[in-house]
Amino acid sequence: MLKKRCDRKKITVLPVVLLLIMLCAFYVKSAALGESGQEVRRVQEQLSVLGYFGGKKDGLFSPELANAVRSFQSAKELPSSGKVDSRTLGLLFDDLPPEDTTQKLLAKYIAAKSAGKPYWEQMACGTELLDKLQKPESPNTLAGLLMRESGAARMILQTVPDSTARQAATDCLNGKR
Repeated sequence: MLKKRCDRKKITVLPVVLLLIMLCAFYVKSAALGESGQEVRRVQEQLSVLGYFGGKKDGLFSPELANAVRSFQSAKELPSSGKVDSRTLGLLFDDLPPEDTTQKLLAKYIAAKSAGKPYWEQMACGTELLDKLQKPESPNTLAGLLMRESGAARMILQTVPDSTARQAATDCLNGKR
């Protein structure tokens, strides 16, 4: 009698456990693909410009976008995970035309770091970053350097520079101190 009761519990519990495992697996997969926001839209736009993504630029990280990221990673000889890590992000935005990356990225950085401050403080912010770029241990590009800075990618992608930040970036790049 005791053995029959244990067998019935196993039979009843087993489907519930299997259902929970399947739900957890689905949730993890959806969470990885279901990210959304301004950063995702920017990645979609850049992959589209580079010819890897032909889908809708809606800010949703879809399976189609994951495949485009894998293709880009493969072309750049990175591990093809389909996830946008810091190395992928750095290479992705290094492929922008030079005027688009350097001036715009620097202006976004300046605006994010010193918004509302006077022009001379914004210039100092830009100059400090460009000085870091000259160090031997620094990456070769501004985009690469910004990918190393903690939280810089998210901060920069969400920032729209004003005319003062754009002017400070242009002046910094032209050597004005």
